[in-house]
Amino acid sequence: MKLAKFWAWITFLAGVLFFFLPLIGTFEFSLRARRGVYSFDAYRKVLDDPQFRDKTVERVKLSLKPLLLKADIIGGLILGAGIAISGACPGTSLAQLGAGYRDALFIIAGGIAGALVYGYNDAAITAFFTEKGDKLGTVIVDCAR
Repeated sequence: MKLAKFWAWITFLAGVLFFFLPLIGTFEFSLRARRGVYSFDAYRKVLDDPQFRDKTVERVKLSLKPLLLKADIIGGLILGAGIAISGACPGTSLAQLGAGYRDALFIIAGGIAGALVYGYNDAAITAFFTEKGDKLGTVIVDCAR
């Protein structure tokens, strides 16, 4: 029991480091555009650039994906069956591993095996699921000032 608590704390600390180290690095890099001084100069320089504004801030194009019934139904059934059999969503299996559930190892191994099978058979799977789905539309959000 004590070993499970130890690994739970190790997993928790790894998660904290995984979150805070990149955050600190980002702030150190971006807020120190001038040496030794914390300022928003780097952000101001990027946001004031007309190319950045024209390509990102001013206009956003949203396209709905085509409706592919065969792929959606079969993929949903496979995912649902995997969740029902394992008793875990793929995203929570790492948290279960950190909490000491040995079953999570099999869930993670199954996910990796599934990714490998899909990766090696991508062409055949894509050919099987090819349908002529119509795009449901395109929406352009224009935020011109």
